[in-house]
Amino acid sequence: MLTANADPNPNPNPNPNPNHNHNHNLYTGCNAERLKLAHFIRQRSIQAQFTWHEDCTENKDHFKFDTTMVTVVILLSGQGSGMQLWGFEVFQYGQVGVAAAFPGAATHRSVTPAQTVGEDEVVKLSLFFH
Repeated sequence: MLTANADPNPNPNPNPNPNHNHNHNLYTGCNAERLKLAHFIRQRSIQAQFTWHEDCTENKDHFKFDTTMVTVVILLSGQGSGMQLWGFEVFQYGQVGVAAAFPGAATHRSVTPAQTVGEDEVVKLSLFFH
């Protein structure tokens, strides 16, 4: 037998217990304390046109990242740039200020535009959190 709920507007998401996860290695937030490294990327440089890679291994000389790291990439100037996670479609940075946040251990690559003289150079800021 079904009974009516006494509360006409039940909260399906009650207040979470702030201490529910005692394994802080699984935390994936991007707070200031977790920011360990930042790179400015000038996309015209051949050194900044990244093929398939994982940030947790690419940056190992700077900081001992592991699979809990988070990468955030923000488009600062230019247009036509994107990134792609392995197995997913290309994510295009639609305009300046657009960001992509993803697990830094995920295999991904840069998708670089063909730039012509006179166009604003594509410049991005990559932030690496651990």
